[in-house]
Amino acid sequence: MTRRNKVHSAIVIVALLCAPNLTAAMTAAQWQADLQSLVTQLESTHPDLFFHISEQDFDAAVSNLNQNIPQLSDDQITVAMMQLVTMIGDAHTALYSPFTPLPIRVRWLSDGLYVNAAAPQYSQALGAQVIAIGNMSANQAYGAVSTVISHENDNWAREMSETYLSTAEILASLGVTSAPGPVTYTFQDLTGAQFQLQVAPSSADLLWPPDSTNGQVPLWRQNYSLNYWYQYLPTTQTIYLAYNRCEEMADPSFTDFVNQVLAFMQQQPVSHVVVDLRNNTGGDSSVFQPLLDALAANPALRQKVTAITGQATFSSGVMNAAALAGLFALPLIGQASGGAVTSYGNIVELTLPNSGLVVSCSTEYFPGYYGYTGDSLLPTLPLGMSSADYFARYDPFLQAAILWPVEYQAPRAVSGSPGIANAASFGAPVSAGGLAVVFGDFPGVSSTLATSLPLTTQLAGVQVKVNGVAAPLLGVGPKQISFQVPGVTADGTAQIAITWSDQQMATGTVLVGNSSPGIFLTDSFDLNRPGTVLTSGNQVTSTTVRAARNDVIQIFGTGAGPLTQTVADGTPAPVSPLARTLLLPRVFIGGEEAVVEFSGLAPNYVGLWQINARVPDVATVTGQVPVVVVAPGGYASNAVTIWVE
Repeated sequence: MTRRNKVHSAIVIVALLCAPNLTAAMTAAQWQADLQSLVTQLESTHPDLFFHISEQDFDAAVSNLNQNIPQLSDDQITVAMMQLVTMIGDAHTALYSPFTPLPIRVRWLSDGLYVNAAAPQYSQALGAQVIAIGNMSANQAYGAVSTVISHENDNWAREMSETYLSTAEILASLGVTSAPGPVTYTFQDLTGAQFQLQVAPSSADLLWPPDSTNGQVPLWRQNYSLNYWYQYLPTTQTIYLAYNRCEEMADPSFTDFVNQVLAFMQQQPVSHVVVDLRNNTGGDSSVFQPLLDALAANPALRQKVTAITGQATFSSGVMNAAALAGLFALPLIGQASGGAVTSYGNIVELTLPNSGLVVSCSTEYFPGYYGYTGDSLLPTLPLGMSSADYFARYDPFLQAAILWPVEYQAPRAVSGSPGIANAASFGAPVSAGGLAVVFGDFPGVSSTLATSLPLTTQLAGVQVKVNGVAAPLLGVGPKQISFQVPGVTADGTAQIAITWSDQQMATGTVLVGNSSPGIFLTDSFDLNRPGTVLTSGNQVTSTTVRAARNDVIQIFGTGAGPLTQTVADGTPAPVSPLARTLLLPRVFIGGEEAVVEFSGLAPNYVGLWQINARVPDVATVTGQVPVVVVAPGGYASNAVTIWVE
């Protein structure tokens, strides 16, 4: 039987719609009876309850909880029973949370835990990083919450924790907060300032940035209610096929849906087919068979297909992703799956007699498929999504799938002191001739900007050397030094040495790439990541100044890489002839590819990369949309946004 039930959506539905009524406190005897019923039903239903935990340890945990029940509140007992079921180590065997989350939602991104939704009264927190919850740091709170999440890998625990970290009863019962009631969250905004909010229950509708009413929302966040759907991206000749649930729809059936896609491919040129399973938490894996059959019958089609997985890919969703990779060697792009390839599944739901709590329990063992084993299905190209990507309406997973087989490489985060980065993306790598920045502590250095050209290699007593070559300086200060990477710097790891008054202040290393695009922001403290991009009328795009489709915009960044002519370090780029890049980058606006009409150094500026690109004349490119530049070698810029009418 090739079926694994979905768990994630079931948890949400049961928690919000079918939660038991616990308004009247239960007696200790009733709870103890429910505990015994839980154990009895699990032992009689699960095919191998003690595959992960020994029977002795499980019985000891049951006995301990049974003894403690008289001293615990109803919430604490419920949470303790969730922990007990979690000890089994089967992600499909779980006690559903009966609690309603607070009016705030959080999401794990590559750079931390961020607020991605909140009721209007807590809108200050939107886009902020969560630093602490109650008495614990965000990571400590996650560690506590993960003990009530049935999981087989950290990916699924993090996926589910996004709800539980907003659930007051769970947080209080685990000691994350001191008592039930409003939860105190500590946040950090883009300026680095920290603030606290006490979040209490509310019936208000949540705000979900970025706002879908004034701009483009990434395809993976659209049409959640549809089990499967597709959209054509004309400029890259890409079919984006979202497979959200392993369930048939009444109209069309999945067979009819696949036939519709195949018929469309006879009418329009198609270079890529991207199958997105990152939202797929399971169902019946056999529903996917018509697509597998189509791939088996058509070798030319197989060459066009890539698939996306994420930490929410679970159960039958994992089986279907494994089939794509295992049967046809198709690349998987994104995150490791939340579900294990080898696991238990095919659940039944058990109800406890007094509390009405609902438990899912596996009834069947599913071995690894297509040669895959282990607790997660690993992608061919692992990627993360940063907070900047998320709030700039950008989907790096889809971008990477469209670029494949060129390996997409996002800007790498830098850490430590000094932190050396591309001056526009604030990530690594940097490029020879491009602009870079060093963040650190440089006491005694006075804030000084270069006032004339060519730039000098000493400023206010400060000197920066890259692989022993003095770098032209744009500005120095006690916390930041900006410089141009010398043109002779080779690709690879470069050594950075910073001196002040001939005394060494700091050393470090930075990755140097052939071309490392970064786009400058007009306001680095704006959650929407507005880019330094001019319209054809030479105005910065904004809500009131918008680029028109089919117009040429000017994108300003750095990291251009090799040029058609040599420009001396620290000197402004020539007006005639223009210093062009040897190879054109690719520019994507609103997910569609733009025609690049110029790429080179901005005349009269040092190290400033100018790219003139024509806004795609595609209806979906409207409102606030993301802009990304990708170098020929696969290095991508940071995502910024512009406004298009």
